[in-house]
Amino acid sequence: MASQAQIDAFLAERRVALLGASRSGKRFGATVLRSLIRAGHEARPVHPEAETLEGLPCVPSLSALAGQAETAVLVVPPAQTLKALEDAASAGIRRLWLQPGAESPAVLARAEELGLEAIHGHCILMFLGEGAWIHRAHRRIEGWLGRLPE
Repeated sequence: MASQAQIDAFLAERRVALLGASRSGKRFGATVLRSLIRAGHEARPVHPEAETLEGLPCVPSLSALAGQAETAVLVVPPAQTLKALEDAASAGIRRLWLQPGAESPAVLARAEELGLEAIHGHCILMFLGEGAWIHRAHRRIEGWLGRLPE
């Protein structure tokens, strides 16, 4: 789990890559992309086939973003996350947010081996400002249960 200081440092970075948004715009990754944009981040969608997502130009992999993003949000299964860790490291992206479902013990171990800071165990939408009521409610419930970072 991450500390609140790690989350604050991640969210303070303006240039954020997002791997996992669909071309249809109907899956969870697209929701995260739109939320990053609304929160004022300079979002860079990563998609191996799409040219644009949400009107923004795509790059085919995180490794294509060398010098263009400080952080990345991963909304993909663990097998894809493992490859993305390598790409992030090669691009100099040191901070990653692994959405629930993107992490695994192997992913977390590899991130540590690569010297990457991997925030996991929390949905980024709980921390991106006001957002939809469901994410505010989720954060409130996590707080009541004592599961928010300190």
